[in-house]
Amino acid sequence: EFEYYRTMVKCPLCKVNEKDAVISKCGHAFCRVCIDKRLELRNRKCPACSKMFDYQAVRELYLTN
Repeated sequence: EFEYYRTMVKCPLCKVNEKDAVISKCGHAFCRVCIDKRLELRNRKCPACSKMFDYQAVRELYLTN
């Protein structure tokens, strides 16, 4: 069960970093490094749903227990 929850907080793109950023337009979460890479490369579609986003649509994500 613990391993299941651990995978839920890992970034689905790099599978290494914990999710710490969310795209406010669609609600999908990724690590900040992956989101910043997409923005730098001008690939501004959400990897999960293809909804367009920009720097203003990325918010910090805080997970608490």
